[in-house]
Parts: sequence; C-alpha cells; structure tokens
Amino acid sequence: GSSIQLNTSYGDLSVNNCGGAMRLKSDYGDFELTELIGEIDANTNYGDVKGERITAKDHCILSTDFGNVDLHLLNPIQECTLNLKTDFGRIKSKRKDFSIEGNQFNFGTGSQKIILKTDMGDVILR
Repeated sequence: GSSIQLNTSYGDLSVNNCGGAMRLKSDYGDFELTELIGEIDANTNYGDVKGERITAKDHCILSTDFGNVDLHLLNPIQECTLNLKTDFGRIKSKRKDFSIEGNQFNFGTGSQKIILKTDMGDVILR
C-alpha cells in the first residue's frame, strides 16, 4: 500500500479518495477527509476534523485540542474498538447500530481501533 504524510503549520488539509497509511498533522487548520481506506492518523491543535465515508484498516485516530471531531465510519461497529473522548463537549452517535451520549466512552474488542478525541469540542460518530 501507499503512504501519505502531510504537515502544515497554518492551513486546512483536504484528502480525498486515497488508500494506505495516512499521517496528517497541522497546528492551525481544519481537516476534510473523504473516501479514505487505510490506517489514518490525523491531528490538529486548533481546528475541526471531519471524515466522510472512512474505512479503517487497523486504526483510525482523529484528534484535535480545540475543535470538533466528526467521523462517518463505514466499518461495522462489531469490528471496532472505540475510544471516544472530549473534556469539554459531548459525544454523539448518529448511527442506527450504535447509540451513546456523554463525554467519554470505550466500547468493543474489534480489530479496528477507532480513536476520536478533542479537549474542547464535540465528538460525533456517524
């Protein structure tokens, strides 16, 4: 598989229709991730992280210090181990096969590790 690494200090990152190992890092900026398949590590200090139609292979880690994390995950929940956390915000599920609300949640023993974290913002799993 391929490997993608993108780093920026200031600015938004958009990644579409890719597969493989992806490592994304920004100090100030939003991430827009669409139709990705693979190992995904995306971290921004200030900004939102949004994933649309994502299929995790091994893991998907989306995190920000100040902003929302929103993931539309295509993997079945039973294949996943979920670690969802916000310090100041809410966790919401908009999936039909999984419901939760709160500010910290660990669930499952599946092989796909899904980690969604923010210090100040909401975590949404779709």
